[in-house]
Amino acid sequence: MGAESYTGRINRKLGKKLRIVEVAAGREKADLVLKNAVYVNVFSSELCHGDIAVAEGLIVGMGQYSGETEVDVSGRIVLPGFIDAHIHLESAMVSPREFAKAVLPHGTTTVVTDPHEIANVMGADGIEYMLQATEGLPVDVRFMLPSCVPATPMDESGAVLDYRTIDSFYDHPRVQGLAEMMNYDVYWLSREIRKRTGKTYKELLQAKRMNQAVYLLTSSRLSIADIIGSVGYDNTSYFYRKFRERYGVSPKEYRKGL
Repeated sequence: MGAESYTGRINRKLGKKLRIVEVAAGREKADLVLKNAVYVNVFSSELCHGDIAVAEGLIVGMGQYSGETEVDVSGRIVLPGFIDAHIHLESAMVSPREFAKAVLPHGTTTVVTDPHEIANVMGADGIEYMLQATEGLPVDVRFMLPSCVPATPMDESGAVLDYRTIDSFYDHPRVQGLAEMMNYDVYWLSREIRKRTGKTYKELLQAKRMNQAVYLLTSSRLSIADIIGSVGYDNTSYFYRKFRERYGVSPKEYRKGL
């Protein structure tokens, strides 16, 4: 069978997305439906009730659905697994399979690993080993490719990677992108952020936190105290002052005026 053309690949992906839309709208049967589920809404911190529809490997809707396969989960609580967004799996000092046995019972179902430590010693062979050793595990292991091996010019660990060495790994379906870059000068980075955005890092972070606070005020029943903590503030008075400076009202007044 010949390689798939670019047009063929685009049409296949489009067809998949169109089917997801049809299933989400209830016009087509889902591949799997978890019937009568009590599920955790992680945005509103509520327990909700309904069917959970799955199609093309994705959760496409909650509500009333029918599916090719239906599983009655009455009396059970369905909640998403934890995603550990940054680890160095080899630093656990156990094999990937043993690592999965340790974290899965605690609710972690996905990890994003940077195999920087093993690449420091083994180079590209270390990355290849980690990809192979994590195949078929009950934990979904995703990869970010090491961006700087060695980490500093003083390292004598044996391996040297550049962009040409890691380029072929980007075709692997579980490789998500490039991992953390080390040895950035903090002052240079601050200047770059200001030059490119017109704002300081602190200003950007505060805007992001305030936007999230407004989202939670408008879309959840969380108390204002819980919202303040969830967006990263531990000083309530400071949050209230900054919120009023930005929106002209207090959080309570903002929510009340909706």
